[in-house]
Amino acid sequence: MQDAGKVVDMAIGGFGGGIPSQRFWFEVLGMTLSPGHSVTTSVNNGGRELLIRNDGPDVQFDLNVHLGYRTETTLSRTSIVLSGNTLVSLTPGTWESSALASSKIMAKTIDAKSGVVLRTEEF
Repeated sequence: MQDAGKVVDMAIGGFGGGIPSQRFWFEVLGMTLSPGHSVTTSVNNGGRELLIRNDGPDVQFDLNVHLGYRTETTLSRTSIVLSGNTLVSLTPGTWESSALASSKIMAKTIDAKSGVVLRTEEF
């Protein structure tokens, strides 16, 4: 019987300064990884950009983007698909607290081996 994998949730923090209400952070939720599947995350641009590298097959996940700890400053997207063997850069269209929850997310997908940009999109 084949192992169905493990569902992983991650919180990835950036740094928006010394004030907790201005800290940028991301949640990746419900990502199912099979045995031996490698996914790495990091942040760029002072925590304003999430990078996810997927060295395995396609995966799907939900994403929450936070500014501080208040729920009204949370941007959520569900069922994001990350193609296999790619690196994706995810950035909200704005980090303004009054507009974050309704902002679009800018996504740039890059081939992990060649570094070639495969597509850019917003959702």
